Amino acid sequence: MRRRPAPALAAALGVLTLAVGCTTSTAQPSTTGTTPGSTSAVSTSSPSTTAQQKPLVVGAVFDHTTLDPTRQFDRTGAMLTHALYETLTTLDPDDPTKVVPGMAEYTLSPEGKWLTMRLRKDLVFSDGTPVTTDDVVFTIERAKGLGGPTAAMLGTVGVTKVDERTFTLTSPGSNFALPAILANPAFGILNAAAVRSHGGTIGPGDEAGGYLSQHSAGSGPYVIESVRGTSEVRLAANPMWRGAAPAFPTVVVRNLAPAQQLDAIRTGAADVVLDLSPSQADGADARPPASAATVTSMRSSTLTYLALNQNSAVNAWTANPLFAEAVRRGIDRDALGKEVPGTAPAPGLIPAGIVGALDDLPSPGGAVGSTVAPTGPVTVGTPTPPPSTPTSTSSSPVGPIG
Repeated sequence: MRRRPAPALAAALGVLTLAVGCTTSTAQPSTTGTTPGSTSAVSTSSPSTTAQQKPLVVGAVFDHTTLDPTRQFDRTGAMLTHALYETLTTLDPDDPTKVVPGMAEYTLSPEGKWLTMRLRKDLVFSDGTPVTTDDVVFTIERAKGLGGPTAAMLGTVGVTKVDERTFTLTSPGSNFALPAILANPAFGILNAAAVRSHGGTIGPGDEAGGYLSQHSAGSGPYVIESVRGTSEVRLAANPMWRGAAPAFPTVVVRNLAPAQQLDAIRTGAADVVLDLSPSQADGADARPPASAATVTSMRSSTLTYLALNQNSAVNAWTANPLFAEAVRRGIDRDALGKEVPGTAPAPGLIPAGIVGALDDLPSPGGAVGSTVAPTGPVTVGTPTPPPSTPTSTSSSPVGPIG
């Protein structure tokens, strides 16, 4: 990935995502913690036997348009398909920067061009069909044929069947990131026969997306029980799942705006909510005496950034590298952090926890070294600010530039 050109970037803030979970009255008081680079996590007390028979109700802002794992590329789409499909590799839950075997053991050649993989024994899909190399090849080739972000991640990777459980993936150049790429939920392995029987194929003629948005065809711990438009997705435990038994037989994920999530967690209508702002989370434990709330904060992949147009025909001043560098150095990170509680400065456009993210950088304050004549105007617009981003500030976020 390309590193950010400094003149083009003025500032980026990493917004913290908050997950809130209900516990029994024996739970500890609300706590808050930060886990850089992770996506979401909820700390709850172990449910009782009776509680385990009840569905887990989750509130989230839906941003997905499909539950076809290969076509989805959204936050809630990834969350849901991750429960429905297994991937060839996965991330170590104790250290998500490490890739570990998922459905397959693997060996990467020293130069990074060959990835040899062997499926675990006795893997089966939710309909009892054995998982074979043919399903893997179909999934990879279908992803390439559909195009879009999933195909872009794969690039020119080729896949070759060796036997019913063994296959190789080849890259024209070194591709040491491939094991990590394959852990993305977009590469959930599909039941090739089931998908083909519902319009699935290799290439742009694939018509299985509609079917996969209502029915799952994977080997994960859950299957789709029902989908109610854009309002609710209900998952049921996969009876053919051979891993550790799911903690809940049913998971109900409801599309709720953040304000609705706050009300749901307060009233007990939801067990977990995922999209509260820091200020909303502060009041999340205002619950009936029978329950308490635990708040867990994580670094989100959401960024708010200021981009300066580099086209001189649009604005000669923002296209001036000295002007862009002056603005970058003049951004008051501390002031922005106070204006938006729960955020952290980001050193680049790639969010923390994603391959290619920069380590923290010292403040670039100080003189630019050349004089930029005062002039203008420069128009700043923010058409779709994220929920936790201020549309105006009480003081200028750009300080004096020496």
